[in-house]
Amino acid sequence: IMGSALGYVLSLLAKMIVERPRPFLLLDDVENRGFYIDGYGFPSGHTVIITVLSLLLADHVPRKYRWIIYSAIPLVAFSRIYLGVHAPLDVLGGFAIGIFIYVVTHTIHLTAKRRKRKI
Repeated sequence: IMGSALGYVLSLLAKMIVERPRPFLLLDDVENRGFYIDGYGFPSGHTVIITVLSLLLADHVPRKYRWIIYSAIPLVAFSRIYLGVHAPLDVLGGFAIGIFIYVVTHTIHLTAKRRKRKI
């Protein structure tokens, strides 16, 4: 839950800093196949959240089934591009932020676990 909340906050912060319009507003030949979406496009919040959740969940799933969880990341990212609500750079940015959040939360978790063992 902490990872998802952090992902949401960081993606909103990045949207306010970058202020990149969505592709269907920038380019004439991009069709918005989804419902009306306002706000900025970079980064893809959906990609941030699915990346964080998938990576965190994969830590608790047997190794041979992790590919199923990991496959959700490109599927969601591609769907955002297909719907015309994000450019490829938007989903790559979302993926990068998601990985960053995973590394931070995973490191915090491991550090807390080590401290518990010492006590």
